[in-house]
Amino acid sequence: MAIVDTTTNYVAVDGIHGRGRRFAARHSWFPRTMAGLSLALAATGGALGTGHWLSDHARQAAPARSRVVAVHRFAPQAAPLPQAPAPPSRAVLTADGIGGIANWGWAPSPTVSLQVSLVGLRQSVPVRAQAEIEPAGQPFTGQPTVSGNPVSLEAGRVGRQPLAFSDLTNGALYHWRARTMAADGHPSAWSVGGVFGVSTTAPAPPQLAATNVKVDGWSSAGKLLFRWTPMGGSSPVAAFQYALVRRGVVLAAMQPRWTTTGATVLSVPKWREGRWELLLRTRDAAGRYSSPSIIPFSLAYHAPAAPTIVLATPRSGSASNARTPTLSWTSARDVVPLRGYQYALLPGTVSTPANVAWNDTGSRTLALAGLRDGPWTVFLHAVNAMGVVSPPVRWSFSLDRQVPKLSAPVVSDASFTAPVERLRVKMTLTKAATVTYRIYRAGHVTPLIIKSLGVVGPGPIHGLSWNGTTVPHHLAAAGNYRMVVQAVDAVGNLAKVQMPLITVQTKHILVSVSKDEMWAYDGTKLVYHTLVSNGGPDTPTLPGIFHVESKIPNMVFHSPWPKGSALYYPPSPTNYAMLYNANGGYFIHDSPWRSNYGPGSNSVAGTPGGNFTGTHGCTNVPLSAMTEFYSWTDVGTLVQIVP
Repeated sequence: MAIVDTTTNYVAVDGIHGRGRRFAARHSWFPRTMAGLSLALAATGGALGTGHWLSDHARQAAPARSRVVAVHRFAPQAAPLPQAPAPPSRAVLTADGIGGIANWGWAPSPTVSLQVSLVGLRQSVPVRAQAEIEPAGQPFTGQPTVSGNPVSLEAGRVGRQPLAFSDLTNGALYHWRARTMAADGHPSAWSVGGVFGVSTTAPAPPQLAATNVKVDGWSSAGKLLFRWTPMGGSSPVAAFQYALVRRGVVLAAMQPRWTTTGATVLSVPKWREGRWELLLRTRDAAGRYSSPSIIPFSLAYHAPAAPTIVLATPRSGSASNARTPTLSWTSARDVVPLRGYQYALLPGTVSTPANVAWNDTGSRTLALAGLRDGPWTVFLHAVNAMGVVSPPVRWSFSLDRQVPKLSAPVVSDASFTAPVERLRVKMTLTKAATVTYRIYRAGHVTPLIIKSLGVVGPGPIHGLSWNGTTVPHHLAAAGNYRMVVQAVDAVGNLAKVQMPLITVQTKHILVSVSKDEMWAYDGTKLVYHTLVSNGGPDTPTLPGIFHVESKIPNMVFHSPWPKGSALYYPPSPTNYAMLYNANGGYFIHDSPWRSNYGPGSNSVAGTPGGNFTGTHGCTNVPLSAMTEFYSWTDVGTLVQIVP
């Protein structure tokens, strides 16, 4: 085949022999804008050879040898020249709905779409987009990696054709370029293209490197400082985002207010008290976000409230005999939880806790065992989670566990007659105490009377007596009773003494010397009454309180005075005699020798025994009355002689 270049519109072909020799000129792809024409001629069997530009008919008619010997004119409009397509006017990378991936940008997907803008040719020749993609660092091969389908566009019209790069490697960088390919196989020049990366996995969250707050604890920092380290991913870190949220809110349900920063240090001015979380996440160059790092911390700037004492045994400022003083308290709820409490125990009365040793406790009750008697002071304060303490509360008390001692009782008599006699008890006390006595009927647990003597100082106890009455003017029934004496000091220390049984009698005989009368009473009830005769002027009946010591029937009295004495009397028999004063030999008895009783029967001086000279000191009773008195009276019955 021979190719002839010409600037004219004709060509001379030499060496064509034989009739009907023909040649073929293929010219449809030549550019219309060329200054000249290039014509390829071929003749079969000739010097030009047989080329693929010949038509089948031309091959059959060509001579064996041929050459260009003549000039043939061609009209340009009848033979349009081929035209190369224009390069793509625009190519845009997109992925997963991202509007565009900038040069050196990152795609979040292993498949990237390339939107290529094509320009239609004049002849409306179909065109298609082609692109080549290679890993960054590897040169282009010149061969397209992907091609689109041919599309027909009017001349000068622009159309878009998508191409897809798939199965891209995560974390890799790629460079690409695009071109337009005409349907006749003529390509445009390659466009400039660009570089992008692929990142299909989310970045790792940042890792906290340093902070001035206590993570998962309480702090009082005025300014919050956080510094973190990027942990990287399949694409470079583009920025960080942080949010401060209340702790305890479910992360999936919240919508944090994220703030973007390019720094790895965060400084926050004084923040509000409470429990907080710093959420910190990474955004990579592909626009992916890491899961957040959650940094919990809590802030407080005030001291906790002082504990409130709810029960103190003993009460503050008082004395007590408590074996184990006990204090209970409560605390107001606060933003900052309490870590516990601290207390200081000091001997003596102390106003302020200076230079004291504090003891930790997590309880709200304090029991102090083993303390000696004397004054004590306790200081207590609350300690919050940051170690900040509240103002102290003070609890002071005095211990006195010395029990007062009562001496053994000295009783006036184991038996007494109410209401004439009184039970009298002598006892002593070792320390000031309130003294109380109780009277119980033998065999009973409910006291008949309770009487307080008030506070009695150390020494003898005065007023321990009982006249047999239970309430005013009401005597206790005759029988056995017991008295219990107790002493309680100011702090409750108790001493108690129970006496032996006491017999209460209610029968008593009353003799009036001046009236020469005698009465028998059971308590306050009059049982008998009679006139009597008592001792004369020289041998009077002695007044006093006595008891019947014995009862002697048919007793004969013998004179203790000798014969010749003015007081001598002959043996004198009686029916009933009751001895009430053995020391003086005084009796109450009947007197068969006397017929005069009552006032005046002892008014005349002379030998006793007469109707008006009285007795030798005994009480003479008419036989009829003496019979009743003798039968009614018991040994031990009180005899009261009054002037």
